[in-house]
Amino acid sequence: MGTAIRSVLENNYPFFELIIVDNASTDGTSTVIEQFSDDRIHIHTNNQTVPAGENWNIALRLAKHAVTLMLHSDDTLDPEYLDFAVDAYLAHDGEVPIVIGQAQLPVGRNQVRLFPSFSDRTRYKAGREALLTVLSECPHPSVQLVEKRCFEAVGYYATAYYAENLAEEIFGRLYTKYDFVYVNKVAIHLGGSEGLEDAGQIGLKSWTKPYFISKYAQMKWQHLGLVDLDPVERLRLYRLYVAGACKGMFYSVFRQGYRHVALGYLRIIFSLKPMWLLNPKQLIKATLVWCKIKI
Repeated sequence: MGTAIRSVLENNYPFFELIIVDNASTDGTSTVIEQFSDDRIHIHTNNQTVPAGENWNIALRLAKHAVTLMLHSDDTLDPEYLDFAVDAYLAHDGEVPIVIGQAQLPVGRNQVRLFPSFSDRTRYKAGREALLTVLSECPHPSVQLVEKRCFEAVGYYATAYYAENLAEEIFGRLYTKYDFVYVNKVAIHLGGSEGLEDAGQIGLKSWTKPYFISKYAQMKWQHLGLVDLDPVERLRLYRLYVAGACKGMFYSVFRQGYRHVALGYLRIIFSLKPMWLLNPKQLIKATLVWCKIKI
């Protein structure tokens, strides 16, 4: 957490408030926070631990200024991002309330993955264009500069969802109603590979069962405001979305040496998008993982 706080305080854009929400932690969080003395820091401590979505909502509601950006405690803010994002925001004279940047994810052997990658300085229209764009490569919540009024209009994070589904659900409400502009600039540097061992429990059978695919796709498009899509189109987009997400995770965990987890993602990709393996480069990599050869 100390590194995350420092990254905000030392960024190049000075006009901000830093709201820190301590989710009734018992790991010495308060001690870390007390090391920093800056008038821009405002601390809120929950009386009891609450779900992730509710904790994020507390921070957003406490924000006094018009524009918000959420940073998780194990990530760091790029020192130049706020300057870039604010410039892009101001360039549209308040007509575009959301700016999206990139997240940088370490994938082992001094390599990183940047996502998403859209057209730089491009404005994406609310509705199908914006929704299908963010679905093509789901951006991290923390790379998005969002006007607070957007949350007030469409609602905050839904606390009934698992943390990994919170972003997708709220995207459906935000991007149905609001345009966004993308800047080809790293916003945050994500933390390490914590929890990858647990990623072995990724429900391989469920992801690829026809009944599950149909029901999940229907639910997803309802959340994303795309209920006008016919079942065939929903399934097509579902397969592309899940296979694309799993492909990114496949390379990440493969390079970090978690071969059994990479194998799980590979099975999902093959079940949903078998033609992907016809690419010689992909086939070689996939074969190495399948045979559990560490390179």
